[in-house]
Amino acid sequence: MKVSVQLYSLREEIKKEGVESVLSGIKAAGADGVEAVEDDYGLTPAAYRALLDKHGLVAYGCHVGLAALQDHTFTWSSALGFRQLIVPWLSVDDLKNGATAAALRTEAAFYKERGIAVGYHNHAHEFEGGTDYIADLLKAAPDLQFEPDIFWLAAAGKSAAAYLKPYEKRLATVHLKELSPDGVQAPNPFFGEGVSEIRQCVLLAEKLRLPHVVIEFEGIAAPWRGYLKRAVDYIVGI
Repeated sequence: MKVSVQLYSLREEIKKEGVESVLSGIKAAGADGVEAVEDDYGLTPAAYRALLDKHGLVAYGCHVGLAALQDHTFTWSSALGFRQLIVPWLSVDDLKNGATAAALRTEAAFYKERGIAVGYHNHAHEFEGGTDYIADLLKAAPDLQFEPDIFWLAAAGKSAAAYLKPYEKRLATVHLKELSPDGVQAPNPFFGEGVSEIRQCVLLAEKLRLPHVVIEFEGIAAPWRGYLKRAVDYIVGI
């Protein structure tokens, strides 16, 4: 199983240092690849792919909004070799709207025929008021995969390991982000020092032979390169 890094987590560092410096740091931390965002950093698809190749990294997938997914204009995804396109956010209004689930059903089927999985990435608002919009989406769209963010599952009061059990055959990957016992607003602890059940979820990913897991972090109280190295080492050591 490979370890990838969410580029959205490093968006401010990319602005400060440039994308190549950040990609170099990701590789130096021991990661195998990245989960891209809907941003080409001013590069052509060929130049972006060459930069990834230069640093020995693979673009396993990308976070992309539903509108872009529906436009079918995400042409550089094939050049970068994405195998997964993940919708990273839907509002509560979107989630309540049956047309959203219908759109995801259509797009998941469309991209599946082209060898690309479409998935949905959760936060905590999917569970507000005792709802479970994730379950609703996965039921309405049979080809839709699930990219669970275990930080937000924990923030919603869920045990990630228990919640994922019914969806084992629908997992695209697992997003690993550590939640502090002090709550969402506290800095992310080092992996293994919080309450997100990272160890259990990595073991699940290994059991299911998922192609990769994704490291995510935000608001850390440490330099990002050192934090990332510790996170990779923790995952590899499980």
